[in-house]
Amino acid sequence: MVFVPTPKLVEEKFYFQGFIFDQYEKQSSGLWSLYLASIYHMGAHVAVSNFDIYKDWKQTKTQEHATKVINFIEDCRAEGYLKENFSSAAKVIGELDSKYNTYFQNIFSDSNVGKNNFSKFFLPDENKIILSIKEKIVANINDSSNLIKYANLLYENRHLLNSVILTYHD
Repeated sequence: MVFVPTPKLVEEKFYFQGFIFDQYEKQSSGLWSLYLASIYHMGAHVAVSNFDIYKDWKQTKTQEHATKVINFIEDCRAEGYLKENFSSAAKVIGELDSKYNTYFQNIFSDSNVGKNNFSKFFLPDENKIILSIKEKIVANINDSSNLIKYANLLYENRHLLNSVILTYHD
């Protein structure tokens, strides 16, 4: 069973996945795009994710880091599935990714501490490495032996995984 929370209206404000939408007229598009992205993302997981692949692999790993690696790989597979089969859904998610990455970049850039924290999460060379791995995962979306190979690579380089995870990717 998959549970998707719905936006809640409390005192003329909508609350959804940690976000507050207090100007519905201006923010309704963002609210419902976020909701749709959550539905699309979970639906893609239902279609392609297979967490049993990692059952033996994760036995010798730290649970927190293994979970992060597995979620990254399965999110890549879900994203690849949407791009291949439901391009309009993938477009909604891509637009939100871009919007929220810009939002977080602006927040982290407001102070020296924030700028330093942001650069730790989004270094250009490290982003290239992650994007390369992501492309390979999507290209071999159903090859479980390759998925374990990428899981090992990501686990060894877990510092490359972004600690900022958008709510509709969770």
